[in-house]
Amino acid sequence: MLVIDESGSMKKTDQPGFDTRMDAARALAKKIVDLFYLSSTDYAARFSVVSFNEVATLRVPWSTDDGEIDAAIDAISPDGKTSISAGLNLAGELIEDARD
Repeated sequence: MLVIDESGSMKKTDQPGFDTRMDAARALAKKIVDLFYLSSTDYAARFSVVSFNEVATLRVPWSTDDGEIDAAIDAISPDGKTSISAGLNLAGELIEDARD
């Protein structure tokens, strides 16, 4: 599961080599997804993408489709205040639906 901060603080530009913190977070999230074998239904790693600012948003439910996962990551746009607990609470709900 990827839980990504999309608050206004992610607009800052203190990450060397990236325009904003959000750009760095997107790149890292996609790299993590790419490290897992996604093309086999028997051994595929499933990812869910949750973003948060004042509220949490489910960007993609459990999926093995790297295109869908990458699109969800790209759709995140930083704005608003930060509620880490909102993101973690939604992530906790999704974990209950995870496969064994």
